[in-house]
Amino acid sequence: MQHLQHHEIDSENYYAVKLCQENIADLVYLFKHCFNEDLTQEELIARHSLCHGDVKFVGFIAYERLTNDIAAYYGVFPTYLSYENKEHLTAQSGDTMTHPKHQKKGLFVKLASLTYQYCDENGIELIFGFPNENSYPGFTKNLGFSLPPAMGAFTLVENKFELTRITEKVSVLHKIHLAYINFVIDILSEKGSEFTSSNATSPEIAAVVHDSQFFKQKNPKPTRIRKVIGKNIWFQVLSNRMLIGDLEAGSESEIAQVIGKLRIIAFLSGFRFVAFKMTPNAYLFPVFKQLGLVFRDINPVILKNLHSSIPFEAIAFTNSDIDVF
Repeated sequence: MQHLQHHEIDSENYYAVKLCQENIADLVYLFKHCFNEDLTQEELIARHSLCHGDVKFVGFIAYERLTNDIAAYYGVFPTYLSYENKEHLTAQSGDTMTHPKHQKKGLFVKLASLTYQYCDENGIELIFGFPNENSYPGFTKNLGFSLPPAMGAFTLVENKFELTRITEKVSVLHKIHLAYINFVIDILSEKGSEFTSSNATSPEIAAVVHDSQFFKQKNPKPTRIRKVIGKNIWFQVLSNRMLIGDLEAGSESEIAQVIGKLRIIAFLSGFRFVAFKMTPNAYLFPVFKQLGLVFRDINPVILKNLHSSIPFEAIAFTNSDIDVF
């Protein structure tokens, strides 16, 4: 990495290099040694090149100065938020990795601070993220993030009978069951199409822009869009549950009909749960509350303002906005 620009993060032990196609193999290395994930260079290049805006590969890799060992990485994914009919370039906090040999050196905070400085200098207005319960204190205590109301979930369907608990014990049965699930879904729904975020229904909500570029970045993920009672549903089937990423906005009666059809699909498929995650200020939140569904907090949301005029209370998310959906 000697020919790439070095950024000082630790004058004695480490330096940082901005992520680019030339060092993307080092990111592959960290995924393997930190998470035991076998990702290809092509997958990671697509992940960082298909995001919104003209600022790509936004992140930094740390290297040990003495050995040039690959030590850690932090990066974000540029994303447009639409607010009051104007698009704002923001970024979602992304992958955080430190090689086991280089932990407890403060590399995460140093790389994140360098990344946010780069974001601020390149037109990215704010950072948002969805860390787990263990990692969010590092963002709030060390990096100046705010902690708005957490993202939670409405359980639209809950069945006592769970067919997956039986079929997942035998590989062949599990494969047959997955094929059967898709068959049931296809029979009881119609072909869907890409649709704007339900949160974008109101210009007073700052919503992640669900345009063709957004869906292009999401395409490798195992999700589907189907139409139920005339409404597009973006969902993912995981083991014993269906997780809804987003649902096309509609009236209370329309949403009630959609939930009724989902209950039939869940019963015939053998799902334990059908759940829909969102923040409490999401457009569909009051609709589900009016229908008597219970909302429970699941994971924190974090926000950091760099130079944005968007009020934090206006920013809303659904499950589809999370990078891993």
